[in-house]
Parts: sequence; C-alpha cells; structure tokens
Amino acid sequence: NTNANNVTATSPIHMSGKSTARIIGSAVAGVSELALFHPVDTVAKRLMSTETRVITLHSPAQTAANLNVAIFRNAAAESIGQKAMSLFPGIGFGAAYKILQRVYKFGGQPV
Repeated sequence: NTNANNVTATSPIHMSGKSTARIIGSAVAGVSELALFHPVDTVAKRLMSTETRVITLHSPAQTAANLNVAIFRNAAAESIGQKAMSLFPGIGFGAAYKILQRVYKFGGQPV
C-alpha cells in the first residue's frame, strides 16, 4: 500500500571538509603552476624563436640589451611591472583551463 502523496525529500549534497580541502588545494596548485612555470615557458619560447644574435662576446652590455629585447619584446623599455606582465600573454583562457583541469584531476577524482 503505497500512497502517491508520500514523497520523501532527499537532503542536499554537502561536501565534507576533506572534499573542500582537495578542491581548494588543487585550485591553488593550478594557480601556483601558472605563476611559476608560465613565465619560464614564455621566456624559453621567446629565446628559441629569436632570430637575431643575442650574445655578443666582447660586450656584456650589448648582450644584456639583446636579452632584454628578446625576452620582453615590446615591453623592453617599460617598467619592471609591465615587463613582468608581458611574460603572461594569453593568460585569461589558459588560466581558466589549467585551474579547472587541476581541480578535476586532483580534486574531483575519487581516492
């Protein structure tokens, strides 16, 4: 004898402290990875794609100037803050993708 008016409500999904910590930890890992490795990768790619000679054997000042232009490109003459920001081209979509990827990989998978 089941009555159609007898409806049992389910409780809302609650995340445990462990789940929350895994998701926050994995998001922090994604942000840290971007902050540390994105500029290094950008510098490496810019140095590899530079077509001009960077190192001048008898002029360390010229070598430093060439490195400055090769690494920072249009921001070579800008302030240190703008130079640093020039190492993060296209960070918008890439950052969202990388952080969500890390959250899914490390925070969303069962143990």
